Amino acid sequence: MSGQGWLIRWLHQPLWLRLSSVAFGSVLLALALWHFGVRPLWREAEALASQRRQQEQRYQGSLRALLHQPPLQSIDADIVRLQQALLPDKRQLLSLPVLIARAGGELELWQPAGQGGELTIKLRWQGVQAVLHYLSRLQSGVILPQFTLKAEQEQLHFRLILRRAHED
Repeated sequence: MSGQGWLIRWLHQPLWLRLSSVAFGSVLLALALWHFGVRPLWREAEALASQRRQQEQRYQGSLRALLHQPPLQSIDADIVRLQQALLPDKRQLLSLPVLIARAGGELELWQPAGQGGELTIKLRWQGVQAVLHYLSRLQSGVILPQFTLKAEQEQLHFRLILRRAHED
């Protein structure tokens, strides 16, 4: 009867004592629930809300930065332009054998001088176009201050004065 004895003794206590003990027990139970149950959940909710605000600020900053970026077409054009700039220059240096071969002609005269020289080639009309195209594609650039073209039977005599273009 000792297990039920305390309950019987408690029931024989005055009403105010029973009510105050129930109120005290309820307050103790509420404090325990608050301390071990609600309070950690409350802190976790505050931490999650703070983390959400920080992520939202980062997102807004990223969105502003993204909106200030140039359009993708512009970036793609820049990439293509930079890739082209990185490619080796396909232009070449002046080579008389290559020039004669492209012209499909025959060298009559080559007199080199300091920054150029005089060149005379015997060729057909298509060869003149080939020579001019070849000279325009040279890496160091060539200036033609003077040239003459004379017809002789079925061939042309193409005389060129060549000067190297000055590059700064």
